[in-house]
Amino acid sequence: MATEAQIYDALSTVYDTCSLFNGTNLNIVEMGLVQEGSTIRVRLLLTDPMCLYQFEMRAQIIEALTALPAVDAVHVEPIAGELWWPERMTHDARARLERVRLARRKRLGIPAPLGSAIQGNRGDR
Repeated sequence: MATEAQIYDALSTVYDTCSLFNGTNLNIVEMGLVQEGSTIRVRLLLTDPMCLYQFEMRAQIIEALTALPAVDAVHVEPIAGELWWPERMTHDARARLERVRLARRKRLGIPAPLGSAIQGNRGDR
């Protein structure tokens, strides 16, 4: 059976499709979208309950995990009734998101909001 590290390595190759479109390129592990399970049952927390790309991410998760040794089946189930928040993201993923947002704001000539992490005031982050 695959180790937990192998499973998470495989899952880190699956990117949140919306993050690909917005240029942050965040994978589902670093965004905190994956909750642990057993017998490779992936409980996937979506950034939006109506995510149009959940089926694409599901297919990529199954492909990544079935490529591991001794994995017979992968079950991916979206989690209903639980909301995703940016605080679930890894520190590096949040920093990358902030850099992309800052670049976008600069390009559009929009100042960063007062007290935002973009301005350097990290507060409790």
